[in-house]
Amino acid sequence: MSNSEYWNNRARKFGHTGWANYSIYAFDQLARLKAIESILTNLKLERNLALDFGTGSGDFARILSKSFKKVIAFDTSEKVVEIGRAHGKDLKNIDFCSGNSVMDLAIGDGSLDLILSVTVLGHLMDNNQLSTHLHFFNTKLANNGRVIALEYTPANKPASTEYQNFLTLSDWQDAFAAKGFNLDDCVGFYSPTQAPCSSFDKYKRYTIVKILRFFQRFEWPRAKLDVIANKFVNDNDDYFWPSENDDLLKIMVFKKS
Repeated sequence: MSNSEYWNNRARKFGHTGWANYSIYAFDQLARLKAIESILTNLKLERNLALDFGTGSGDFARILSKSFKKVIAFDTSEKVVEIGRAHGKDLKNIDFCSGNSVMDLAIGDGSLDLILSVTVLGHLMDNNQLSTHLHFFNTKLANNGRVIALEYTPANKPASTEYQNFLTLSDWQDAFAAKGFNLDDCVGFYSPTQAPCSSFDKYKRYTIVKILRFFQRFEWPRAKLDVIANKFVNDNDDYFWPSENDDLLKIMVFKKS
């Protein structure tokens, strides 16, 4: 199965490309959005053009559209891009597109102010493929441009799976440095299954959440889970913090050097 077929199938089955368990997805997607939005707020850079690399159903593209004049939202899955385009149909400054490779897009050299990649680079299974993408990022970014990447950064590198290439923080730094980037900031991030935060633990133990998860294939329980998750995420900020060495997940901000 090709990479695009894999993500197309997930999009058809779940309506997105995130966690298959919607009771997890409802909380986790909101937590990711809040953390990324917080980091974006503090970045000092031009906000003309941003690339959401691996946009999925477009949630992060819509966040970027609030502060950037234009957003290119790319994914290899045409099905999930179709979903993202439908969700963002009222936002005229997002250009949703799909294809075999982001490098096929007509993006001018030095024209991007920001590239956002949320759990996408870790799915590039070949180190040469990662290197090629990072070179492309450097070429397309403006001089003060940034790459924000949320990825697994285990202290002890486990064996890669069929669709996940695990790299340590040092591995990520070396890969980016080889293509002209410096680590500018780093934020630790929780994992719902391996390093849960207190607010997620309380959310998943909430009685109604326990009940709704048994009916999560239906639309109305999902909508209810979204409402509950929104309260837990908005009332807390314990799912991201200043980075520590043993953080399983990190949001890394790389600056073009």
